[in-house]
Amino acid sequence: MSHCNPIKPTPETLQRIANAYKFDYLKLIEVVGFSDDPFYNPALKEPFAHNPTLQL
Repeated sequence: MSHCNPIKPTPETLQRIANAYKFDYLKLIEVVGFSDDPFYNPALKEPFAHNPTLQL
């Protein structure tokens, strides 16, 4: 039996899953562990995403 790497879905796939199950996309990416990845979390693409004061 060979060891398989887990499948990493695209943001589009996760969005479709969220829509299909009427689940919040941002909560879904948090559940699957992608909330710190700018590829999945659009909020991280903003400068200083974790500090709104610095955004100003």
